[in-house]
Amino acid sequence: MDCHNRPAHIFQSPNDAVNIAMALGQLDTTLPFIKKVAVQALTQPYATETEAMQKIATALHAKYSGDPRYHKAIDQVQKIYRIATTFSPR
Repeated sequence: MDCHNRPAHIFQSPNDAVNIAMALGQLDTTLPFIKKVAVQALTQPYATETEAMQKIATALHAKYSGDPRYHKAIDQVQKIYRIATTFSPR
């Protein structure tokens, strides 16, 4: 049973959410392979939100640690994760 009598929440795939963030300038498209790295980080299984936040940061840090722009990318990918898990059925 849903909380509505018709679909009301729009669920975006990680791929679509990253595409939107890139189109809106929320993810820096000049970071090499940012889409691939972000989608991979978003699609891993996480037991808790805390674990997800830590592992997303670790994944992006491992790829972009020499680039000061990666901090904003971490924040944005974590935000995408939070939004996705807030509205997705569990």
